[in-house]
Amino acid sequence: MRNFILLLAACGIGLGGLSCTTRQATSSSSQPPGSQAAAEDNKGKALEAKARQEAAERVRKERADQAAELQAKARHDQAMAAAAANAKKEKAAADAQAAKGVAEKADKGQSAQAAEPAAKPQPDQAMADSAFVSGSSSIAAKPQPDQAMAAAEEKKKQEAIEAKAKQEAAERVRKEKAAQAAELADKAQHDKDLAVAAAKAKKQQDAADAKAAKEAADKSAKEKAAQAAELRTKAEHDQEKAMAATQAKQVKEAADAKAQKKAEEDAARHAAAQKPSGSAPQSATPAARTTAAPVPAAIPNPPLTKEQQLKDLNRRYINDQISPEQYQIERAKIMAGP
Repeated sequence: MRNFILLLAACGIGLGGLSCTTRQATSSSSQPPGSQAAAEDNKGKALEAKARQEAAERVRKERADQAAELQAKARHDQAMAAAAANAKKEKAAADAQAAKGVAEKADKGQSAQAAEPAAKPQPDQAMADSAFVSGSSSIAAKPQPDQAMAAAEEKKKQEAIEAKAKQEAAERVRKEKAAQAAELADKAQHDKDLAVAAAKAKKQQDAADAKAAKEAADKSAKEKAAQAAELRTKAEHDQEKAMAATQAKQVKEAADAKAQKKAEEDAARHAAAQKPSGSAPQSATPAARTTAAPVPAAIPNPPLTKEQQLKDLNRRYINDQISPEQYQIERAKIMAGP
């Protein structure tokens, strides 16, 4: 009995070591094979998103520089137009002043001509002629200041019109430049908004990819755990099957030993029966021994214990009399029983 227990313990330790080795191999391979590839993919996607963001930032800076350059050019053009208008205005004022000087000079000459006949008295005819000539010269000289003033006024109006036209043209150029600058600023803002939206979409996509990778890893881990549980169950089945085989072997060896012992006893009885009658007193003892041997067969069979039921279940499972599912069900019933 002691040897039987030691043999069972040795079998259990050996199969337990096999089960531990199987669990270690399973745990070492529990890491999902695609996790490293997913990490590399996420790293590449992050680098690509960073490159896109840097490109968008460069485009925004270039657009901002162009807008600033256009605004500076518009201010320069406006300053040049204002300087040209001021120069034109100063020239018009100088021309007007010169025309005024010419008109004053003409008025002085006319006054001198009018005063000259009065200083030299002549006869009546001479006076009449002088008056006629003086009147004719005054009539001819009178329009000169008016014509000069009119020419100056006309020139002044023309210069004012030209200055106004130039100012209006400069204002249009300024407005066009400002509109272009505003358009460039709007475009830069639009590009920036697109870049932000792209970065946000990329972030969401990366989050979705990470979630999918995590779900895949969880699924792979569950599958690995299920495989490990299946391997453990199979190892336990193999262990129980090996134990049942060992028990069956021991039972068979015990039965063979019993049969051999019985054959030896039968041979001894047969030899004793063939001896002469003089030696009858010596054969009495073997006869007595043979009569005491079959006593264990008369003992009634006690109810099977849980261990005996498990042995019988293992025997049927080894002989392929029941399926693995039936083995599990009956084993669970036996274990749950008293």
